[in-house]
Amino acid sequence: MEEMINSLEEFSDRHFSGVRTLSIARKEKSEETKKKRKENQRRSEEGQISAQSSERDRIQFGSSGSRKRVEAMSFWATTVIFALAGVIASLSVLLCCNRGPSTNLFHLTLVITATVCCWMMWAIVYLAQLKPLINPILSGE
Repeated sequence: MEEMINSLEEFSDRHFSGVRTLSIARKEKSEETKKKRKENQRRSEEGQISAQSSERDRIQFGSSGSRKRVEAMSFWATTVIFALAGVIASLSVLLCCNRGPSTNLFHLTLVITATVCCWMMWAIVYLAQLKPLINPILSGE
């Protein structure tokens, strides 16, 4: 029985050592990040963080209100672009593929469905990046 346990331990050491070191590295990095956060918090409480860094952060990140306006504006601007692309594609189908009323209706249905599906895919990806369900874990660097 001991031989089997020893052989399993050797096997796991040989094949899973990278996984163990990766998890150990992640733990060490998270501990370093926690230490840096505590140090930054302590320094900010003591007033040692310079006004330049806060000014740089304010310029870099901007106010949240202006950021929301830009995000909403870009969402609606791209939605209008998709709508215009759908209208142009529909008109080009009517002009280029004019074979009869039922065929035209079928082509228009295909073009409109494709435009709406492309827009929905873009909107889902855009909104998923805008408001992620799982917040990213930032490194302490």
